[in-house]
Amino acid sequence: TLQTKREGLQRKIRDLGSLPGDAFEKYRGKALKTLHSMLSKTNEELAKLSHVNKKALDQYQQFTEQREGLEVRRGELDKAHAKIKELMSFLDQKKDESIERTFKQVSLNFREVFARLVHGGKGELVMQRKKSAAPAPDAENADPNGEPTKPPVTKGFAEKYSGVKIKVSFGQGETMQMKQLSGGQKTVVAVALIFAIQRCDPMPFYLFDEIDAALDPQYR
Repeated sequence: TLQTKREGLQRKIRDLGSLPGDAFEKYRGKALKTLHSMLSKTNEELAKLSHVNKKALDQYQQFTEQREGLEVRRGELDKAHAKIKELMSFLDQKKDESIERTFKQVSLNFREVFARLVHGGKGELVMQRKKSAAPAPDAENADPNGEPTKPPVTKGFAEKYSGVKIKVSFGQGETMQMKQLSGGQKTVVAVALIFAIQRCDPMPFYLFDEIDAALDPQYR
């Protein structure tokens, strides 16, 4: 019947895959004999391409849409990554500023407390730089025109410093480090450092258990 033929033809059209939008309008006014002749030539050409994937166009369109969606997603992830890095950089900067500000305050407090505990004494806290933090004045860093080179990229606090060194003088005029001090002198330095740290965030009261036990008599 005509209905059966129509369904068969529609099925064949679907098997062809995606067709251009003007496929039907382009051949609408041609004679039936001409269309049969063109169809025969087309079938002969298609027979030569028997191993070609007839659904390649549909797959290409599908994959193109997937790729565009993935590119949009990648753009969103790149923006989120940039925002996270910006936040991390901001937090690192604030952290470094807080550490440096606290160290300066503790250093000032230590100088004052040590001078009160030791008559004529001087105490100092020194931040030790890492060796790799200081740029070497080699030929690679020098400008050929003699102009000053650009400063190196700013590093974080942890990348610039390795620790804290304590230098003290007990009134003899000679500045000593911790390894040169006696046990009693080390105790004085430890007590001064504790008081200096506590001054940054004072509490209502402090309880020390036999803090003077290891002190030399003149510092009790």
